[in-house]
Amino acid sequence: MLYLLSLLALLVALPVFLSPPSGGRRPGPRRTPELQPRKPGPRESPSPLPGFAAPPAPAEEYETSGPLLSPAERSFFGVLQLATGDNMQIFPKVRLADVIKPRRGGTRSRWQTGFNKISAKHLDFLICRSSDLKPLLAIELNDRSHAASERADRDSFLARALSSAGLPLVFIPARSGYSPEKLRKTLAPYLLEAGDERSRNQANAVPENTHAVDGEHPLCPLCSSPLTRQAVMLEGRTVKEYLACSAYPDCRYTQPLDR
Repeated sequence: MLYLLSLLALLVALPVFLSPPSGGRRPGPRRTPELQPRKPGPRESPSPLPGFAAPPAPAEEYETSGPLLSPAERSFFGVLQLATGDNMQIFPKVRLADVIKPRRGGTRSRWQTGFNKISAKHLDFLICRSSDLKPLLAIELNDRSHAASERADRDSFLARALSSAGLPLVFIPARSGYSPEKLRKTLAPYLLEAGDERSRNQANAVPENTHAVDGEHPLCPLCSSPLTRQAVMLEGRTVKEYLACSAYPDCRYTQPLDR
């Protein structure tokens, strides 16, 4: 009896499942919606192909930092150019790792530790010989910030590192103005050791002792200005005289003077 009732219910419901949906139409195949071009975002440029989004703009954004030197550094740089000879080149903001490097011979880990100590440090100014750009002298321009303990530790490390590499380091106090002659005399002991004879003459020149030679005024072969006698103090208190152009610093011609 239960079997007959179940069969009767199935026969009644079968026409309902077989009947088409409302409207009398059977469902056809699904249609894929057309691709709509996406509007570019604020960091994207319009896409050249419709229907495809342009790649996002790079996340890195930079701008220039302004002048390479601060006003105080630029003022000192100009005086430093007057205090050094034409046979020397001055480079500001030099990375310390481009001037010195850890010595070989230890472990790789020790070398890497030594390199990490210098990789992020810079020298304010580096004086090099023009002929081969060999470093002669490093200069640090010390302002009030160098009085802080952290800066003092950095300066102490610089002095030790450069001394171990055989490169002199001079600390110059920052001032509102500088004298080319005083700066030349300060740097002379370091440039005399590494420079050539011309740098020796120009490093310790004493312009106050200039006068005509034997009552005559020989002319500079470069600019035709009168040559004057100058003196330089060498090691052992030996005074050496030479001829120099009176148009210094515009003209830096020098000529040995034989007694």
